[in-house]
Amino acid sequence: MILDVWQGLFHGLSIALLPNNLFYCFCGALFGTLVGVLPGVGPLVTIALLLPFTFTLEPTSALIMLAGIYYGAQYGGSTTSILLNMPGETSSVITCLDEHAMAKQGRAGPALAIATLGSFFCRNPGDLCYWFFLPVARQHGHSLRASRLFLAAGVRPHWRGGSGTRLTAKSHHHGSGWTAAGIGGHRH
Repeated sequence: MILDVWQGLFHGLSIALLPNNLFYCFCGALFGTLVGVLPGVGPLVTIALLLPFTFTLEPTSALIMLAGIYYGAQYGGSTTSILLNMPGETSSVITCLDEHAMAKQGRAGPALAIATLGSFFCRNPGDLCYWFFLPVARQHGHSLRASRLFLAAGVRPHWRGGSGTRLTAKSHHHGSGWTAAGIGGHRH
């Protein structure tokens, strides 16, 4: 079971690390950040605005570009909340409290670095834990009642960090649906 996770992870990385897919991810993150910096424009609006750029791409490259747009837009929202004290999205509200105070003290660069590094070092290990937990949850997910599935949907958010220095309620909306959907997958 763990071997299948590693094989799937390496297969996905071998596809994602192709030069053209890295280019589309970079473009998506760049354009997502540029649009996501606008106050009040969150990741979903940014994806809706930039979706037509993916229509002519291969499906894998388009999904990789959309993921780049999503993460870029989320980072853009934290940039707006740090520098202007205006959250670019609802999940960046808590970032206004911590990092904007640092920016007012003249430490905007370190505040942006904390947001970037905090997001990277909290999100990636959380995703790895999630993908290793998913096969186990799939085996036992069919025997769970609705109340237990609801509880399981809340497990993943506690592994993930926000784009700031705290693990916040913002991380709750990141994975509840994906966790429930992953548990409900078919058995092998």
